[in-house]
Amino acid sequence: MKKIFILVMLCSLLVIFGCSKKDIQSPYSYNCSLEGKVSFTGMPPDSVSALVSLFTIGTITQPSILVADTYTDNTGYYHFEHLTNIKVDIHIEADRFDTQIISNVVLHSTQTDSVHTVTLLPLPVIQILTPVLDGVVDAGWDPTYVNTITSTVSGWGNNDLKNLYLARDSVNLYIVLTGMFPTTENTVNFYLDKDYGVTTKTGISDFSLISGGTTGDHLRKNVTTPSSFGADIGFSAWHFNTDMSMAQLSTTGAATVITTPIYHIINSPGTGDDVIEISIPLTEIYGSANIPANTKIAIVAIIAGVNDDLYIDNDTIPMMSSQANPHQTTNPFVFSDVIRIKM
Repeated sequence: MKKIFILVMLCSLLVIFGCSKKDIQSPYSYNCSLEGKVSFTGMPPDSVSALVSLFTIGTITQPSILVADTYTDNTGYYHFEHLTNIKVDIHIEADRFDTQIISNVVLHSTQTDSVHTVTLLPLPVIQILTPVLDGVVDAGWDPTYVNTITSTVSGWGNNDLKNLYLARDSVNLYIVLTGMFPTTENTVNFYLDKDYGVTTKTGISDFSLISGGTTGDHLRKNVTTPSSFGADIGFSAWHFNTDMSMAQLSTTGAATVITTPIYHIINSPGTGDDVIEISIPLTEIYGSANIPANTKIAIVAIIAGVNDDLYIDNDTIPMMSSQANPHQTTNPFVFSDVIRIKM
């Protein structure tokens, strides 16, 4: 009996000291609260609700993890209880509205932290149509983006990106770029985020990390985008119609060539805009023709040197405010904004 009593006492001490050591080492509390408010441009808050999600700060090697989520009430207000004293990213999304992210919010023990009111802006919805890929933009197909800065801004002469058209049907996503495109030396590239605004980010936002054969070489440029953007697919055409290819891009930048897209290139010197038309099967983008609910896509486009990662024409989609003067480029070139649309 004495031996049993001693064993019980030893086990009890181990449990007590083990728990004490764990409690002392742990930096976390679970008594934090967070609140905020969302407004919706053009709509009262009682007619729509936003999903507010809290995520840990993610990295390429350690993806962010969902901590908690909730919906706004009929006043646009949201509130979280029993949170841990860590930093979080707040993702706010609603159908037909642009996703907003509040980054690196610090949660403090024993208090309710308030964040600034977020105003969600409405997103355009992609047109549903099946265009004819013949070098002429179909009647009734409105541009998603119009470059309002004149072509004289370009520091590379007749190398200009003008309009971007996006559309889809039940089978394909259609992308059209118009402008004046190089027939020597340079590449025309675009980068597509298939699920813009999602928290578990896919794709890559630093294009200098892209690798993988000739396609990877042409897509690799010293260009960065906002962290909310992750290019899942990249397209490149060298000399306007040479080495024309498309690739899936991983979070590390590895490029895997896609063979199914259909390309149509029209070079019309002196008679009108050059045109790049592309049809991409939805199955290549999403794994099936069924587009996930509330999906938003985003895109950027550049004209760049072919054998050098550094040189980017200062005529891009979208244009940045820093590009108001000729020859004004930066290294790396930084997109502070991207084109977004609801699928």
